[in-house]
Amino acid sequence: MLVFVSNVEKRLDLSRFGAWFAENRGVVSICELYQGDILELNVDVVAREQQINAVLKSHGIVAFGDVNIVQDLERGVLAVAQSNGIAGMASNTVLVGWPDDGDEENYAERLAELAAGFQNCFFVHNGSLFLGDLVTPEQVE
Repeated sequence: MLVFVSNVEKRLDLSRFGAWFAENRGVVSICELYQGDILELNVDVVAREQQINAVLKSHGIVAFGDVNIVQDLERGVLAVAQSNGIAGMASNTVLVGWPDDGDEENYAERLAELAAGFQNCFFVHNGSLFLGDLVTPEQVE
């Protein structure tokens, strides 16, 4: 399972849900995306992954921390989801939290693209869970 969070410390609920949903039967990756140019951002990816892993461990969440730098968040979600995996195992389930701000209609359209490419895709919006194939831009309002 691949879980996208904006900040693991602020979105432990999504991380817990992902680990709970996997029931210790699979690999769970908790991914933070940073938007911008990789050469211009001051992000120490290795150090941040270690911080994420420490936070997850301290809260009893069995998962791997992952950090990716992307030019565009919505397209980055698609790219990272398509390339995510460990030792030849690819993620077949994606859990995405809804953004706190931004163009929600555009986000819903992008997530529909994501849902089309995975067997299992879940979106969490204000504590509500949506199945990927049921999310439409009209549901965002």
